Amino acid sequence: MEKRIVILGGGESGCGAAILAKKLGFDVFLSDYGTIADKYKRMLDEQEIPWEEGKHTKELILNAGEVIKSPGIPTTAPMVRKLTDRGINVISEIEFAGRYDYAKKVCITGSNGKTTTTSLIYHLLKEAGMTYDNVVKTTVLLADIADFKAVNEVYAEYFTGDKPARACYQAAALPLGVKVEIEAIAVK
Repeated sequence: MEKRIVILGGGESGCGAAILAKKLGFDVFLSDYGTIADKYKRMLDEQEIPWEEGKHTKELILNAGEVIKSPGIPTTAPMVRKLTDRGINVISEIEFAGRYDYAKKVCITGSNGKTTTTSLIYHLLKEAGMTYDNVVKTTVLLADIADFKAVNEVYAEYFTGDKPARACYQAAALPLGVKVEIEAIAVK
């Protein structure tokens, strides 16, 4: 029997995770408590991935073997708590996708300083024989979206050429009360 994967969050990365899971042969269901953009609904329909919006139906979610959660959904959300209380593994989209590629990744969390975080990314890239030019995708999570301008200014200092693809979200809560979390994917 194929493993059931449930994706919570129907944005770009959630739909991407759903499509990857489907292509890998998983039984997939996507649920978004909000509204899913029409282009993502079309993508899910084209791949014959069942989905729902505006609710989280317990019967369709709590039978998952594993759940892939959008970074914008706090771990304190009622559905996430129900999943963890039942011992169902809840992971991020990047963790799921990372199981199926060979790209070197740099993922940083736990910093209150945007400059410190980007400096640490630089150090890790350098140790791996890479530079910021090797970074192809970043995901920035902010405790307060009002910090976006400041993050953008620091970002521009480090990514001076072609900038990598980027997603930026305000998260309801970040681990350890940090203000910013940055994931970076670099390819050698």
